[in-house]
Amino acid sequence: SHGVLFIAKDELSPRIKTLAQILKLYGYKGTWLGPRGESHLDPKIGFGRGFDTLGIFPDNLKKGKKVIFDLIEKNKTEKFFLNFHTYKVHAPYMPSRKYKEEFHFTFI
Repeated sequence: SHGVLFIAKDELSPRIKTLAQILKLYGYKGTWLGPRGESHLDPKIGFGRGFDTLGIFPDNLKKGKKVIFDLIEKNKTEKFFLNFHTYKVHAPYMPSRKYKEEFHFTFI
């Protein structure tokens, strides 16, 4: 547990190593893609530590998919770690009827 509960006010302790920092020790190049203004990637907060590149994930998922696949293709011969974040899959997410029935979702 890293102890960060509120990104707007908490900072990641320098004693905590991020996954990107650990993978960098093993020769991985890291890229983070996320929405514009991701405050937790601010170096003061700490979650951006270890990434070689911080980029913007487009609001348009179709364009974002292209960015991701282009990055994978460009780095396919390297040790490469990609983390991407989008709010497109956050609440309120309503699965289709097929998945509601298959997984017995109930919504209050």
